[in-house]
Parts: sequence; structure tokens; C-alpha cells
Amino acid sequence: MLTTPDVVTALSDEAQLNTIFARSPVGICIARNTIILNANAALLAMFGYEDVAQIRGRSLVDLVAPSARAALTERAQRRERGEIVPNVYEIIGMRQNGSTFPYIVAVDTIQLADGIASVAFCTDISDRKRAEDRLRFLAESSIVLASSLNYHETIRNVTTIIVPSLADWCTVDMRTPDGGSERVAVFHADPLKQHVLERIRTNYTLPPNAAMGYPAVIRTGRSILVPLVTLSELRQVALDQEHLELLVSLGVYSMVFVPISARGVTIGALTLGLSELRASYTSEDLAFAEELGRRVGQAVDNGRLYQEAQDAIALRDQFLMLAAHELRTPITSLMGYAQWLVRQQQAAEYMPTERERRATETIAFQAERLKLLVNTLLDVSRVEQGRLMVERTPLDLCALLRRMVDDVQTILHIHTVVGDLPANPVIVLGDVLRLEQVLQNLMQNAIKYSPRGGEVRVRLEATSTHARVAVTDQGIGIPEVAQERLFTRFFRAPNVADIGGLGLGLQLAKELIELHDGTIEVVSSEGQGSTFTVRLPLYSPPIEE
Repeated sequence: MLTTPDVVTALSDEAQLNTIFARSPVGICIARNTIILNANAALLAMFGYEDVAQIRGRSLVDLVAPSARAALTERAQRRERGEIVPNVYEIIGMRQNGSTFPYIVAVDTIQLADGIASVAFCTDISDRKRAEDRLRFLAESSIVLASSLNYHETIRNVTTIIVPSLADWCTVDMRTPDGGSERVAVFHADPLKQHVLERIRTNYTLPPNAAMGYPAVIRTGRSILVPLVTLSELRQVALDQEHLELLVSLGVYSMVFVPISARGVTIGALTLGLSELRASYTSEDLAFAEELGRRVGQAVDNGRLYQEAQDAIALRDQFLMLAAHELRTPITSLMGYAQWLVRQQQAAEYMPTERERRATETIAFQAERLKLLVNTLLDVSRVEQGRLMVERTPLDLCALLRRMVDDVQTILHIHTVVGDLPANPVIVLGDVLRLEQVLQNLMQNAIKYSPRGGEVRVRLEATSTHARVAVTDQGIGIPEVAQERLFTRFFRAPNVADIGGLGLGLQLAKELIELHDGTIEVVSSEGQGSTFTVRLPLYSPPIEE
């Protein structure tokens, strides 16, 4: 009988090891030459076995899914060749019922009484993998949902995201203004059963007060989980016998209904369904679907807001077009009489008073400004609709500027417009009306933002490839921080708050110059004036063959 202290200690250590082996939450398997010798309870539970006798004597390969066995064989071959192979690796396991799952294996060796054996410590990582997959799914679905601001396209994207990753089929129902619902999308992984969903969508809508399904979710904002759908439950939902037969033909096994919410309001419901071939939904699946419903709601809400904004823009543009057309007739009459008054005062036999001359000049100048503003409003609408075009023909930019400088100078009182123009023609390919519109805008801005008067200089130069028009004033200038946004819509520099304007002219000028393959830029210092420079390519006549 062994009674020495050393033997008692050894027996105690062995008993402790056996206890640890039996009670360890980590699956442990002992094998020699890939043949299983022993396994603890955790490993048996992991792989779906009730007794160690069921796997003792079998190969470790039997615990690995067929798809992963080639990788396991390759590891063994590399080890036999003397290569260093990591003893911790991830692999796909196979349970007794044939289902698969991922787990991590850490392999070591131990000395047994009859020789060396291998011991594998196995940890099921299904939950971790599922969490990683779902986080990845949510990230990818957010990208897909954000890829379009079109409401209907967003709804279509919802169904393609969900099926078949999370469900065999799904439906999307949105709240209507009267408190009811409208089924806006259905999708089934099986094309044959897609027709069933379409028939249900066309012929049947559950009443808003239904105690079950999407109406209840839309009404209450609370999710519903049905782990196992029974025939009795389908009878309660069905509106008639044909409806019941259609629901049965879908092969409904498990369902979840979750709200589609945005800004704290339920705007619809998402229904996910599984067929009998898949496992039933769990509370964890429900929580995941609820998070997806929130993201869908945000995407749908963004699409709706965008559509409302587009509708408002279209309405605004329609109003601007109508208003501009209505204003053109009185403006034309006003300009005609203003120009007639100017001509009358310039006649030799007529001697106007200073007050009369200034009044006439003001009427003519302001009428011209009003005409430019109306044309600008019309063109802004055309830009929005993609209808702003130019008709380019060869024209003499020098002659155009000379005429414009003379015309504006005749109606000015406290400003002077000077043309620094070359004697020879400068030919560009352009739309004469559009270029006149741009240059007139620059000249009138130079006058408007020089409230104390002074000189406005219009300079034209020609290089070997481009014409360069610079309009320089001695006005209030533009702060440096405002210059980057100067050509954007509705932007006005902070130092012009008491000077009228809509902030549209420069944005339109930029659009028109770019349609001429040109550029426009500004150099300015606050309090020292500004220079706007337009560059246009020179016209090169085609070479006759």
C-alpha cells in the first residue's frame, strides 16, 4: 500500500487534474495519432455528444467540417516536413447532427503513463463571429442605405439587404396620413413565392386596429417576436380562406415585426420571415432587427426630406420663372421710356436741370439693374434644371466691351467707367448675349460696391491663347475669408449687409464663363477695391484643306 507523503501528494495532484479536466468550461480533447482517447463534458456538449464513448476511438477529423478537412491535412503535412506551424488556429467544426460552427483550437502535448499524447483546448466562437458578422452587416447596410436619397430606391435597397442574409422573405409597410399603412415593398428569396407575396400585397391589407402583425407595430411602435408560427395564429390573421392559403403556401415558420422609426416617430414596419428550413428567430435576432429598423428609418426619412426639398426647389423655380416672365413686360416698357428720356435730354435743343438729369440717369440705371436681376433669376432656374446653354459664334470682344462702356457711362453721375481696350479686334467664340450679361454684372457690381463713386476700369488684353478681361473698382473690397465662397449661390460678403443684392449674379457668371471653357477669379483687399478677371480662349478659325 502506497502511504508515503510523496505518493499521497501525487494522488492528490492527479485527482485535482481530473477534476479540472471534468469541470473545465473549455472543451478538452486528448488524442494520439489523431485518434481520440478522451474528452471532457464541455467538448461533448460543444459537438452535441452525450457520452465520451460516442467519440472515443474516432479520428479528430470527425470533429471538423468536410470543407475544413483539407486545411487540417495541410497543417499535418507541414508539421511532418519540419515547418513551424502555429499551435493555435481557427477552424470550422461539425456537430453530431451535421451542423457547423467556428471554434478556436490550442494544441499542446502531455506525457501520459503510456506515452506522449496531444491535448486540444477548444473554444466555441460562434457568438463572437455572429456579433462580428452583424456589426459588419450593419456597417455595410448603412452604406447601401445611404447610397441613394431616392425614397423608392432606398426601400428597394432595404429588401435586397435583408434577403437572404437575415430572412427568406421580408415586407416593408409605411404609415399613411390616415393612420393606416401601405405595403411599399415585398421580396422573397424564392422567385416562385415572390408571386405569392405580390398577390397578398395586391389583394389584402390588414386593418389598422389588427392585434397582430405590422399594423400593431405601426400603431404601438413596439416590436413583435413570433418564434414559431402556428396554423392557429395564421387563421387569426387571415382575412379569408384564400388569404390563409396564401400565407400557408409561404411556408412561414418564424417571424419578427419591428418598427421603422425616425426622429422618435414610427413611420412604418419591417417584417422578416423564415421558412421551415431555417432556425427560428430569437430575442437576440429581434434586437438586431430593431437596430436595422432604426437605420432603415433614418435612410427613409432622409429620402423623404430630400424629396420634399426637391419638390420645394421645383416649386420655387416654377415661381421664379412665372414671376420673371411677368416682370419682363413692365421692365421693357420702363427701360424704353428711360432711354427715350436720356435721348431727349441729350438733344441740343433741350436743357434739363441737374435734378432732372440725375433723376433720368437713376431711372435708366436702375431699370437696367432690374432687367439684369430678372434675367439672373430666370437663369438660376435654368441652372437647377440643367437647361442653361450658350450659343457660341465668333465675336469681337473688344467691340462688345467698347459699346458696353459707352452705354453705362451715359447714365452715370458720380462714377466714371474707363475702357482700356486695344485698337485691334479680339475674337473669341462666345454667346454675345451671355457674355454681355456676365460683363454687365461685373461692371454694375463694381459701381454698386463703390458707394463713394470713383473710377471703374475695364481692361482687355490678348495673349497668344486667351483674352483677359479685368474689371477693377475702388470700392469697399472683399474680406479674404469671404473670397473662397464668393461664387456660391446666395453668398454675400459680411461687409455688404446694407447694400442690396441676392448673391446670385457671381454664381451665374461663373456658370456662364465655364460654359465658354473660361475661368473667372477675383483679387481683392478690404477697403481697397476689387479686380474680377475673366479669361476666355481666343477663337482659332478652322484651317481650310
